[in-house]
Amino acid sequence: MNSSVRAQIAFALASVFSPTALLAQWPHLIDADLLATSEGITASAPAVAADGSGGVFAAWNDNRNLATNDQDVFAQYYNSNGIAQWPKDGVAVCTAPNRQDDVITVNAGNGSVYIVWSDERGSANNERIFAQRLNSEGVAQWTANGIRVGPNEFDQTDIVAVSDGAGNLLVTWSEVSNNFRTYVQKIDSSGALLWGLTGFEYSSGVFDGASDVNVVPDGAGGAVVGWIRFGDNPRTVRARRILADGTAAFATVDFGNDLQALGNFIPMAPDGTGGAFLGWQVDNGTNDNLYIQRVDGNGTLPWGSTSKQLVDATNVQDNLQIISDNAGGAYLVWDDPRTNVDNVYIQHVTADGTLSFAENGLPVGMSTGQRFTARMIPDGTGGAIVSFRYNQEGTFAQRIDINGNRLWGNDGSQLTDNGTVNFPNLTSDGSNGAILGALAFTSGNRAALKRILGSGKLPTSRLVNISTRAFVGTGDAQAIPGFVMSGTGTKDLLIRAIGPELLDFGVAGALANPFLTLVDESTKAVIATRDDWGSGPDAALIEMTSITVGAFELDAGSKDAAIVSSLSPGSFTAGVTGVGATTGVGLVEVYDAGASTDTSRIVNLSSRVFVGIGEESAFAGFVIEGPATMTLLIRAIGPTLGTFGVNGILADPIISLTDSTGTIVATNDNWGSGGTTLRNTIIAAADQVGAFPLENTSLDSTLLITLAPGSYTARAVGALDGTGVCLVELYIVP
Repeated sequence: MNSSVRAQIAFALASVFSPTALLAQWPHLIDADLLATSEGITASAPAVAADGSGGVFAAWNDNRNLATNDQDVFAQYYNSNGIAQWPKDGVAVCTAPNRQDDVITVNAGNGSVYIVWSDERGSANNERIFAQRLNSEGVAQWTANGIRVGPNEFDQTDIVAVSDGAGNLLVTWSEVSNNFRTYVQKIDSSGALLWGLTGFEYSSGVFDGASDVNVVPDGAGGAVVGWIRFGDNPRTVRARRILADGTAAFATVDFGNDLQALGNFIPMAPDGTGGAFLGWQVDNGTNDNLYIQRVDGNGTLPWGSTSKQLVDATNVQDNLQIISDNAGGAYLVWDDPRTNVDNVYIQHVTADGTLSFAENGLPVGMSTGQRFTARMIPDGTGGAIVSFRYNQEGTFAQRIDINGNRLWGNDGSQLTDNGTVNFPNLTSDGSNGAILGALAFTSGNRAALKRILGSGKLPTSRLVNISTRAFVGTGDAQAIPGFVMSGTGTKDLLIRAIGPELLDFGVAGALANPFLTLVDESTKAVIATRDDWGSGPDAALIEMTSITVGAFELDAGSKDAAIVSSLSPGSFTAGVTGVGATTGVGLVEVYDAGASTDTSRIVNLSSRVFVGIGEESAFAGFVIEGPATMTLLIRAIGPTLGTFGVNGILADPIISLTDSTGTIVATNDNWGSGGTTLRNTIIAAADQVGAFPLENTSLDSTLLITLAPGSYTARAVGALDGTGVCLVELYIVP
């Protein structure tokens, strides 16, 4: 029996279950962010890089050492569930004197990350480039505080850093005070400078270079660089390829001679043949429009010498970005005020230069309103994900497929609330979604992250198992666990009533022969009954489903009962009685046997049980699975049951929630005793989930708590060893 199965058994059979730590998770609400830094630390927006396994590296500069060092560089690593893997507030990457900023993160492979930044340690306002590699534990692999990337004693600006696709780092920059000379360097995982001490100089001479540079990998361990040459009138766009060994593949390619290229960032993307797509802004007199060109790995221009106009519209189009579609073409996105209202447009271009979407681009949203500050990444399936600010409502994202379809609705999906974050960066989550790194200025300028799934939804978790262990009696003392499913579509569930199998785990007084009845509470129709799980034609299905969901094995001839049923959203009970009016301790389990992508889910457990002493205490267990925290309302109702005509109620229930160490996470005796504010919060949550109200002075017990994914046990006992009928409830609070 594997350890995960034993953990589930431990939950069911004792008061201890197996949860994960209560750590930060991906937020599932638009008004919440995953904050990488504590209150009081003023940080920059984190640069983010996917780890290739659903997690993300984030790095930023902040002021925690302001008294001695100005701004320093720190980093954090989050796994796919949004749980920080390194110490609180991140690990120090560089704490050298003076200011460090303009941080870039690049996935280095094998769970490690490259971090590149601008550094004034030599003298204030004199910028140099430094880099560091951290391993999966956050430990620096190179010289403390990083290595110099370019040793020239000139200001090094306009830094761009990317992976070469083979685990090495490519960095390009401009030395403005050195006649605008531009360089590119390749660094391996050991920190060795592979293209000479100073890097490969790809433009030189007075005004032959530029401050507007970019680099992309050529797919073969080399690089393609692009820049605007200042020495021309009009200024021209140039490109060059450097092979893996640091030699030039071809002489500089010059294009756009008939255009006045404006001096700003040159967006680029690999073309898959060793070349690249390049874009730039052109002053056309009254308007600033966008142009693109492609240079292949041999230095030729497949589209001809005349560059392609991407947009012919009024006003100024800018903030152009390009990504590869991984099929020889590219996506292009930009900010565009052509209607005198800022908007974001996207276009797709094929390898032969054909523009696939509508002329002048496709708006990422349909409703009237301002959209700006676009960011774009591939979606992993040949499409693109674009984030943007929308009106004053917050940050949104849209997913576009190769045919120009808006996959996340007409206006996209909302990631953040109005005015909460700024200066966004975007990277993949490894599952067709995205992770946003931004500055949460409403939280005190703290580094923040947010994830959106490939479905366009913020991460949510689900209850994959709910269980009740209690004494099964007769009459009012029989066990009646109930549950509610919400959403749309059917879901496969495994429902089990365990008695004899409990004896193997040392439970005294186990129910000898449980009988299970599944009822649709909306119609009171009996959906299924079962006595002896292996006696029916679906025994093989029950056995296979139990293995799939990780439930412990039942003996072939045992008297335990089990049902596999496909249910639509609604309210159900799984009543358990003893055959022949026998009594004893029983365990009722409901497992979600459907896919994580199902649109229906379990949202409530309500078990009416008899609470005794010792082995006859009542235990309600549950397993939260997924990438986000879950807020739950957990109640143990005794006195209020009397108002519904239930006899022999538990007079004063106490509820407690335990973790895997047996530590009590939370406990409550008398729900209204926590003060007016807490009482009103609980009342609002109960009203939201449809739970019946409690009198302020009742002795019923309630917990309202937010939990990380994991396994938990809620135990209901009577004060002063009291016994009686109790209703144990669990509600997901949206």
